[in-house]
Amino acid sequence: YRGLLARGQTLTPRQCYYYARELYYNSLYEEAVEHFRAFLDGGQGWVEDNIAACCLLAVCLEALKRPDAVRDVLLESFRYAPPRVEACCRLGGYYAGIGDYRQALGWYETALSLPSSQILGFHQEAYCGYVPAIEACVCCCKLGDFSRALQYNQQAESHRPGDRSVAHNFEYIKSQLALQPATE
Repeated sequence: YRGLLARGQTLTPRQCYYYARELYYNSLYEEAVEHFRAFLDGGQGWVEDNIAACCLLAVCLEALKRPDAVRDVLLESFRYAPPRVEACCRLGGYYAGIGDYRQALGWYETALSLPSSQILGFHQEAYCGYVPAIEACVCCCKLGDFSRALQYNQQAESHRPGDRSVAHNFEYIKSQLALQPATE
């Protein structure tokens, strides 16, 4: 792709998208941002590629420490189609990162409510159950709602039986529930 650009050729939308992905995978985030943005602004991409580009662009922006831009590009993904699990999980991560656990929990719950069958492009299977459940568990713990945290942790376990993070959460939640006064 660099050779094409050096010769003054314009990349097709698909080439621009794949070049941006290569830049991302090689941790060349500034350049990746430029090409993901060009791809999205061109308005010629397949819906699934547009959504994936928004999510990968968000990762680049996060690495470049531009949190508000991360939120904005994830919300931009909703212009192309109804919310997708990965964008919702990443929005949950954004809000958890700024300490707004109620807002984060809402995004993780939204992700859990979405059918994974809607995803037609490349995707990470973990976003279709495990990630939103384990992260919702963490949010509930931060909010002091350990009964709900336990439910989300059990949901995460159904996606990854024997997972160490789930086991750790069970121990932590159990210890916190033991500290709570008994209700009559």
